Amino acid sequence: MMNFILPCVLIAILTLLVFLLPPESGERMSFGVTVLLSFTILLLMLMAKLPATSKVIPLIAVYYACTFIEVSAAMGMACVMLRFYHPDNSSAPIPAWIRVCVLNYCARLVRLSTSAGRVRQAQIVQEWRQVKRRETRGREQTNMTILTDNIFKQEEADTMREEWRMAAMIINRLFAWIYLITIIITLAAVLLKSPRFRKGEL
Repeated sequence: MMNFILPCVLIAILTLLVFLLPPESGERMSFGVTVLLSFTILLLMLMAKLPATSKVIPLIAVYYACTFIEVSAAMGMACVMLRFYHPDNSSAPIPAWIRVCVLNYCARLVRLSTSAGRVRQAQIVQEWRQVKRRETRGREQTNMTILTDNIFKQEEADTMREEWRMAAMIINRLFAWIYLITIIITLAAVLLKSPRFRKGEL
C-alpha cells in the first residue's frame, strides 16, 4: 500500500509549490499541469492493479480520488490568485468588498495585516494628495501643473496596482494554508481508517 501512497503524497506536496512560485515568472500553471499529468499517470498505474469489479471501493482509490480533486482545486486557486495579480485594469480601484474581506479580515488571518496596512496608508495619502491637487488646479493652469498632474496620475496607478498585488499575495497565502491543511487531513483520515495501520503493519 505504501508503494502507492508515498508517490501520491509526494505529488500532493509538490502541488504546494504552485503557491510558492513567483507570479511574475508565468510558470505556475505550467508546473501545475505537469504535476497533474504525473498524477494521472500514477492513477492509471493504480487502476491497473485494482480488480476490475469489486463490491467495496478500495481505500487507496478513495485517497487517490480525494487527492486528485485537491490538486485540481489547487489549480483553480492559482487561477484566482493570478486574476488578482494581473487584473484587466490594474489602475482601477479595488472593489470595496474585496478591500474589506481580503485586505482586512483575510490579511489578519494569514498575518499580513501590517503589509496590507502600509498599502492602505499609501492609498489614503494618495487620495489626500488628489484632493489637494484639485484645489490648486482651479487657481492656475500652467505647464508645471499639467506635468504635476501626470506624475500624480502615474503615482495613483502605481498605488492601485500595488493594492491589487497585495490582495493577490493575501489570497495566495490563504489558499496555500487551506490546501496544506486539506491534504494533511485527507492523509490522516486514510491512514487511521486503514486496517493495516491499526495493526501496525503499514
